[in-house]
Amino acid sequence: MILFNSKETDILPYGSNIRVITHSQPEKPEHYHDFNELVIINGGSCTHLLDGRTYTISRGDIFLLTPGCRHAYLNPNNLVLTNILYTTDALDLYKAKLEKLPGYIAMFQAEPSFRASADFKARMKMPPDELEELDRIVFNWEEEMRTADENKQFLSELYLLQVILFCIKRFGRNQKKDDSRDLLLLCRMQQFVNEHYQDDISRDDIVGQASLSVGTATKLFNQYLSQSPMQYLMNVRLNHACELLQKTSNTITTIALDCGFMDSNYFSLQFHRHIGMTPREYRHRQESSAGKAD
Repeated sequence: MILFNSKETDILPYGSNIRVITHSQPEKPEHYHDFNELVIINGGSCTHLLDGRTYTISRGDIFLLTPGCRHAYLNPNNLVLTNILYTTDALDLYKAKLEKLPGYIAMFQAEPSFRASADFKARMKMPPDELEELDRIVFNWEEEMRTADENKQFLSELYLLQVILFCIKRFGRNQKKDDSRDLLLLCRMQQFVNEHYQDDISRDDIVGQASLSVGTATKLFNQYLSQSPMQYLMNVRLNHACELLQKTSNTITTIALDCGFMDSNYFSLQFHRHIGMTPREYRHRQESSAGKAD
């Protein structure tokens, strides 16, 4: 299988970690790469082979291909697409802020990880008027790259951010009750938990972020994450507790409070139930493992 390597100068320009190119796409055999590739289908259609599964793509489809995923373009019919290539470090300056946006989490993190499921259909399909607006942004970007002598890297970062923000504001918005909208609502609830796990939050607080019934929200969590909203909250809290036990010398009580547990005894009980040992035993085991490594 073919590997496209970001270090090859004909893929990413020398000194840059971002590239945009719009072109007619002939049939392309299965391959993978070590960079991200945001694909915008501008016209035509083809069969897209992605990690062993096939489906039809056509004008308006937008999707992210992450490093290592295997894909191919088969039987293209006047296929025209935009490839936006960028390495995993290209957005480091903006990553923390982007990851506070549910649309970014849904489209750029959750969608690529969940689409291995056979019945997963949360793919973005942009309507013609919005796609034309996005096409103009990409056209201006490509023109800038042809004429700009300086600051090409900075301009590419700004345009990449503009394209990403344009897409994530519309992810799930144009659909009614399909998978894309469901995934966005799930990510809103996840984001709330990730930002407020230290607080005294309830199931109703989590579900309220998506304006769903408890039953519908629970179904989404079970469908995508195989756990309920409160189980997800518990796992987030315990994961942070494990990190603090490993990386700090804070007391068990302090860690319990920092992770949203109002009582250290309850924290220890839940930790043992889920992790299989007490917080103190976990800390000792991590310290012993680190000592052996040294």
